[in-house]
Amino acid sequence: MPPGKNFKIVVLGAKGTGKTAIIEQTLYGSHVVGTPLPSTIEDTYVANVLSEKNQPEQFRIYDTAGLDCQRPVVPRHYFSFADAYILVFDITKWETFHCLNALKVDIERNHGKKESPVIMVLGNKVDLELESRQIDSDIVQKWASKEKVNCREVSVRNKKALMDAFCWLATKLTPTPPNRGFSLKSIKKGSSQGGGFSAMGPAADV
Repeated sequence: MPPGKNFKIVVLGAKGTGKTAIIEQTLYGSHVVGTPLPSTIEDTYVANVLSEKNQPEQFRIYDTAGLDCQRPVVPRHYFSFADAYILVFDITKWETFHCLNALKVDIERNHGKKESPVIMVLGNKVDLELESRQIDSDIVQKWASKEKVNCREVSVRNKKALMDAFCWLATKLTPTPPNRGFSLKSIKKGSSQGGGFSAMGPAADV
């Protein structure tokens, strides 16, 4: 089945939150935890994501430069084309979570499309929570509930959790159209929905 619409996803967060590691582990599964990565200016990736409805959707993912927590401002050119935003914070660094509210406000105020922006939040480095967690998960979930955003805690050690997050995003971006009539179809009990991720490699900048 060919992919559906090409969605543009912008990944934002403070410096050192692991945005690049999340993307590359999800696409390639080859990132080694603890391996240093060069600072990102801007990289673009293309991947086919299988939604929870088993519908392949194409994502163009923009990996952005780390933001300054003291003044987290979204680069203005992303607002003209982004379909969704992934906000990443590090559960071991309070300041990286604290800046999310300012980012969300900036996005909602300046998002260039008529539709409300789709926002997903990823709390990275959950594998370090026993020794280094600074942000209580209850605080995170209360904030996410108040702001009405999907928030998940992830680690690059757990590729499945990362894939599940991207599959949820694909599903959110392709809502089921309302039924406009009745039809009689046999329904097979015990059927299940799936999700998947097919990397297509880095893309040329646009």
